[in-house]
Amino acid sequence: RSDLDNFTREEAMELYREYYVPSNIVIGLAGDVDPEEARKLAEKYFGDWEPGPDPPIVRTVEPTQRGQRRIAMRDPGQPFLLMGWHKPAGDHPDAPTLDVLTMMLANGRSSRLHTRLVKDEKKAVAVGAITQIPGELYPGLVLTYVVPGKGVGALETEAAVLEEIQDIIDNGVDADELAGVKTRMKADFVRQMRSNFGMVSGLVGEELFWDDWSGALGYPFEIDAVTSEDIQRVAAETFIESNLNVGYIITEEEGEDNAS
Repeated sequence: RSDLDNFTREEAMELYREYYVPSNIVIGLAGDVDPEEARKLAEKYFGDWEPGPDPPIVRTVEPTQRGQRRIAMRDPGQPFLLMGWHKPAGDHPDAPTLDVLTMMLANGRSSRLHTRLVKDEKKAVAVGAITQIPGELYPGLVLTYVVPGKGVGALETEAAVLEEIQDIIDNGVDADELAGVKTRMKADFVRQMRSNFGMVSGLVGEELFWDDWSGALGYPFEIDAVTSEDIQRVAAETFIESNLNVGYIITEEEGEDNAS
């Protein structure tokens, strides 16, 4: 709140002048577009923009985490478990493997954690995983979350997450499971590209982050190239105890004893 109370109009304008410059902007158009007409309109409305200086680069890199971190919060509402592991930036060669791994682990009704915790054991009402936290440009976190069911403590589901991850590390994944995950991911990609918004979002993102809009079109091929050995290796390198951050909500009614 103190940030909002003390943030001045002059500071806002300075931020705008520093980052909202042509050298830091990508504009995309999708749909029934006439390229020549679009160029004329772009020159009419944006042609007088001054280039401006390039925004400053980020110089600080978070140091390697040397031990597990845990945080608990008491709240009368819904219990919640969030587990995060450090990962490299989105242009790392292992990024597609992490995408496949998180889809297999916790995204979708056929994922391992949904099958185990939601369908079979009835200990959770929702599970999921995210690889783009807080974004792709710099190293970040791969997250897995669990929303426990009624009467189930947040930490009661943590063991299941770790067990499924360890199973992947120890035994890898079979060909059928891997093929199924790839099919779902490629189908999601095609559905995204069918809409103008989905298409332009993917193309602009690739150009903005990696200076290559065409990279968005190669994503299905990157997914296809992921092997069981890749998944096993990346899981073993990423999901280690010293790299783990755990946060959970304990309801005031259940107390510490029922949370673990």
